[in-house]
Amino acid sequence: MQRKFGLIGKNISYSKSKYLFELLYDKNDYEYEIYDIDKIDKDFLLQLDGFNVTTPYKIEIIKYLDEINPIANEIGSVNCVKNVNDNLVGYNTDYIGFASLIEDDVKKILLLGNGGVSNMIRWYCKKNNIELTVVGRSDSKNEKDIVYEELNDYSKYDCIINATKFGVLPPIDYININKNTKIVDLSYIDGINNTVFINEFLKNNHPKELCKDGFKMLIRQAYNSYKIWEIH
Repeated sequence: MQRKFGLIGKNISYSKSKYLFELLYDKNDYEYEIYDIDKIDKDFLLQLDGFNVTTPYKIEIIKYLDEINPIANEIGSVNCVKNVNDNLVGYNTDYIGFASLIEDDVKKILLLGNGGVSNMIRWYCKKNNIELTVVGRSDSKNEKDIVYEELNDYSKYDCIINATKFGVLPPIDYININKNTKIVDLSYIDGINNTVFINEFLKNNHPKELCKDGFKMLIRQAYNSYKIWEIH
């Protein structure tokens, strides 16, 4: 019987997850689809052998799970779920992918966006002794974060990370950024073309070699999802 996998999220038609999966595995044995959904339906999810989770459901999915891996529980978000005899078990493989984007010399990160993936980044920075500042919009920030209107000094950060929705251009200063600052966009297009966030820095002569998108993170987290699902 063909095993069924997929990605659940909202407004995710841009995702390359299906392409990546089919590139690696025989479609006669496995099926991977993009499920753009308005709400989570556990009965539907139980029809899948496993699935990835993306915006905006990485936190909400937890209440639909029967079990959660200890690391995912610590992080407080889930991006990978395995169906084990109709029990949904949640994992987080995002942190493995994220680690592939962050170099050892990064000590102070400015994170733009405080959605589900920010939980993982907070956890990762705490584990690796990285100073983190999170910026959110005034109607969504938690008490430890700042709002964009409070952001006026970029000089102390050696890495700026965009974790806002795909295609969104955060309201920051793209001109007066130190040219040694590493720029990371967790979104991606196709692993070749630049995102609108990265292009904004490149337009202002930021070094291209210091700019990365999230395509490498996609591949790393996906590979570890496939290991959890025991796909060979």
